Amino acid sequence: MKEIEVKFIRDFDYDIFFDKTNICFIDIETTGFNRSKNLIYLIGILSFSRNNRKWCLKQFFAENLNEEKEILLRVSEILPHFDKIITFNGDAFDIPYINYRLSLAKIPYEIDINKSLDIYKIVKENKQYLELDSLKLKSLEQYLGLFREDIYTGKDCIGFYYKYIKSKDKSLFNNILQHNYDDLYYMIDIIKIFDIIYDKKSVMINYKENEIKLLIETMDFIGDQLHIKGNILSDINLQLFHYDSEFNYTLNQKDFEFIIDCYPGLVSPTERGYYVNQNNLVLSNLIIDSTKYKLPREIILLKVENKLCVENIKSIMKAVISDSIKQY
Repeated sequence: MKEIEVKFIRDFDYDIFFDKTNICFIDIETTGFNRSKNLIYLIGILSFSRNNRKWCLKQFFAENLNEEKEILLRVSEILPHFDKIITFNGDAFDIPYINYRLSLAKIPYEIDINKSLDIYKIVKENKQYLELDSLKLKSLEQYLGLFREDIYTGKDCIGFYYKYIKSKDKSLFNNILQHNYDDLYYMIDIIKIFDIIYDKKSVMINYKENEIKLLIETMDFIGDQLHIKGNILSDINLQLFHYDSEFNYTLNQKDFEFIIDCYPGLVSPTERGYYVNQNNLVLSNLIIDSTKYKLPREIILLKVENKLCVENIKSIMKAVISDSIKQY
C-alpha cells in the first residue's frame, strides 16, 4: 500500500462553517459499483489543522488487488477522530461501500452514519431553491463558478488502475491520484452551497424597528393554497396571528406558518401554473414578477408546472407580512 500526503493552504474560513467541529472530507475510488463484488483501491481523506491552518490530504492506494485490507485498516484508525465526515453522495455510495468492505475484511469498525454530512443529499432536498440543470457534481461546480479541468472520470480510473497494477506505469498512477485529489480539493468550495441555500430560504421582515429573519423549511401547494412553514431565527418575543380574505399567517417565538390563496391558469400555450393577483392583496408597493413570462403587472407567478418561483414567493410573503404587521 502506498500512503501519499499533501498539505496546502486554501482561502477558506473554516471556523465560519464548522466552528469547533473536527471534520474531514472523504472520497473513494473502486473497481466497480457493486460493493459485494468490487473492491476499494483508493481512499482519500482531507482534513484541516487548526494549529498551522493548513489542509492535509492523505491518499491510501492499493498497489495490487490484495491490499484493500491495509487501506481499510488505516482508515479505521483515522476516521474515529473526526466529529463529521463530509462526502458528495456518501450516504448512498461511499459510506455503505466502506462499511461493507470493512465487515467483509472482519475489521471491527463501522462509520457512524450519524457523523455523515452528505452535500449531495442536502442539495437534493433543497433543489427547488437552486435552479440546477442537474445534481451532478460538475453541474454544482459550474453553478458556483468553479470550472476545473476534469479530464478523467471515476470510470476512466478503473481502467487506469487495472493497467497500472500490471504495468506500474507512473502516469496512470498520477492520473488516478489527481482525479481523487481534485474531487476532494474542490469539495471545500462546494461547501459554500450551504450559504447560498440558507440565503435562498431566508426572508427578512421589519417589525417595530426590529428585523425578523424567517427561514423557510417547507413550501407545499395544498388545493389552491400555498402553505409555507419555517423557523424564526431572530431573538424577539413574537405571538402574532393574522387572518385576511386571501392569506393568513402565524408568527410564534420560534416558528411561523404562512398560507396564501392562489389561482391556476395557463402561463403559456403549453404550461400551467399558479399565481396571485396583487390587486386582491392591496399591497403598498407593486411587486415585479421575476420570471421570463410576459404577464399583466398585477400577476405574480408562484409555480410553473413542477417548478416553484422561489423569488416571487419570497417577495409576496415579505410584502404581505410587512404591510399587515404594521398594525400590531
